[in-house]
Amino acid sequence: MASSTSPAPNFDKNYLVDLGGWSVWREGKAIAELRARHRTEWNSPVLSGEIRVGVKSYFPRLNLRSKNFPDARCNCQKGMRGLVCEHVIALCLVYQRRDEDLSTDVQVAEAQAAEPASPSMTAPEGRFEDAARKNKAKKSGLKSLLISQEHGKDLRLKIMLPPNLETSAPKDAVVFKIQAEVDGELMALTHGSRALESKNGLQGRVT
Repeated sequence: MASSTSPAPNFDKNYLVDLGGWSVWREGKAIAELRARHRTEWNSPVLSGEIRVGVKSYFPRLNLRSKNFPDARCNCQKGMRGLVCEHVIALCLVYQRRDEDLSTDVQVAEAQAAEPASPSMTAPEGRFEDAARKNKAKKSGLKSLLISQEHGKDLRLKIMLPPNLETSAPKDAVVFKIQAEVDGELMALTHGSRALESKNGLQGRVT
């Protein structure tokens, strides 16, 4: 006989397909993904709860006293015949999801507790003002840019048009390349977030 403190089994896909079959597993998975206000409770060896489907409430119950012959019950027609219904599968999936969410929360809390304290929180009081100024400077970004004609470099743009320009232009399908030349070196240009850069330059369309 299992102890009242025994953990629930891992209700993974293979376990639930073996329990109810593929079609019942798919139906139960769809119900569990509705994110309704379901309720689950594990009291070894019994998993029970409430599964809501629209305005209806179902109360599935899965007794795992026997691992080879689990006893499934529900107030639906299939469950009242002692068959594993989609509500039992949904019950297992909701419980499994809740258990995984709780485990993730514990891991995050433990990781945060293990992190060293921030230097800004442990610094002497006189250093808080300096840290604030540095943070403000980082967030301010670039305010101005001085362009010097004396110390700057010449930039030339090279636009290469295709040989079939006469036939492609009327169709609004001109493919061209743009390159920048600095100190005799050619480089491809990018165009914001558009992925138009190729090995030899930027491809685009002209109108």
